[in-house]
Amino acid sequence: TLVTANTGEFTRIRNLKVENWLA
Repeated sequence: TLVTANTGEFTRIRNLKVENWLA
């Protein structure tokens, strides 16, 4: 469960960084 949560947060943060970079 912990690994899944970390992966989900990593993906979400990566998506936010990508959106900021594209913006």
